[in-house]
Amino acid sequence: MRFDISAFIIAIALGVHASTAEGTYISSDSSAPVAHVPHPGHCSSDEFKHSDDLCYSKVFVPTHEFQKVIKGQVIPKGLHVKMSMATGEQMAKLR
Repeated sequence: MRFDISAFIIAIALGVHASTAEGTYISSDSSAPVAHVPHPGHCSSDEFKHSDDLCYSKVFVPTHEFQKVIKGQVIPKGLHVKMSMATGEQMAKLR
């Protein structure tokens, strides 16, 4: 198995566990939010297919950095939400 440095860096940024075949390299609070990664193919019951043919979580999963909210996602209470008046795009993050 090839070590994927980009996944490792993303895991560091999100503060989650990063494991490879060689073992765990990062260990932190397991309650840290993990961003949902859009994927092609069949959507599970807690996902929906967007117009770009990718499956997204029905409920927005916040992190400490602003992320784009996909049209149709439910935004949980208590988040810092901003919207571009020019494009209408919404972004949200934890407070």
